[in-house]
Amino acid sequence: MLIAALGCLWCGADASVLTSGGRTHFDRGRELYALGRWADAREEFAAVCGAVPQTESSLCVEADYYMAMCAMELKEAGAEARLAEFLRRNPESVHVNDVEFALASLLCTAGRYDEAQRAFGKVDYATLSPEHRQQYDIRMGYIRFQQGDYDDALRYFRRIPSPSEYSDHALYYISYIAYVRGDNAMARAGFTELSRSAAYGAVAPFYLLQIEFNEGNYRYVVTTGGSLIDRAAGERRTELERIVAEGWFHLGDYGRTEEFLDAYRRSGGEMGRNENYLLGYSLYRQARYDEARPCLQQVCGADDALTQNASYHLADCYLRGGDKQRSRSPWRPTRRSTPRSPRTLCSTTASCSTNWAAASSTRRSTC
Repeated sequence: MLIAALGCLWCGADASVLTSGGRTHFDRGRELYALGRWADAREEFAAVCGAVPQTESSLCVEADYYMAMCAMELKEAGAEARLAEFLRRNPESVHVNDVEFALASLLCTAGRYDEAQRAFGKVDYATLSPEHRQQYDIRMGYIRFQQGDYDDALRYFRRIPSPSEYSDHALYYISYIAYVRGDNAMARAGFTELSRSAAYGAVAPFYLLQIEFNEGNYRYVVTTGGSLIDRAAGERRTELERIVAEGWFHLGDYGRTEEFLDAYRRSGGEMGRNENYLLGYSLYRQARYDEARPCLQQVCGADDALTQNASYHLADCYLRGGDKQRSRSPWRPTRRSTPRSPRTLCSTTASCSTNWAAASSTRRSTC
């Protein structure tokens, strides 16, 4: 009966009852709405109910629905309340599912992920349009991603068809999760494809660089990383200088290691224990023992392999400088310890500035 009544609204049978002004405002509002002119459309819809007799409330409900949707599109402060009020006043409206979906999307955009998840739970997925189904999946995938449930996030991301408006976004998160989980083959395939993407082409090379670093392909790191530095600026340039420095370190070119660490430091990069070890050891290998000592001293302290390595070379710096007393300092490792250059330093740890899986700046919201 409701469908029949709604159909009658458009068939023109009640044209003699509706005022021409109300119908004109409504039709014009729908035209503007379809063009994405939300503010202009809202003005037309706002004039509908004042021009329509109150007995013709169905047209008022339709106008109210479009005004709520305009408020959402315009990101007005009261949009959430307007959508919720529409649902309260019109529980039988044919637009309920679309409004539930709009409200859930609004909560997602606001970063209120737990509330958004509950709101999406009220949406009838089967009756959404194909476009809204894709939006539902990308947003629910992002919500579950933010909540840390990667398996459930993947379930949503993998439902998005390719090619489509949201396929690159889905592929980014699928690849990102593979990267975090150490599935380098899947991550590499995804980010290689995304390197041709308008949305992710700028960030994909960073992940590919980190993947190659993790697999020990340091020649790729210094070659590709060096070219990326020329196109980078700010924090991203600093991160690149850091990882390229470590790439040269593993290749045994300590002069280039020093060069890129100096650039990293000038760019505002923090010289932590790992960075000081890279620099101190590089200076040590260049027989610049007086310069190496302060860096190596910054490394010692924690009871770990890095301290053992640094303390051995620090003691040797003092010995080569003629300070035999300091060369016997408590920093010196036991005879059974083996001084070496660690193969794994900062770039593969979660706290490192060059670990892009830990850098939220490389991720984007899909709500």
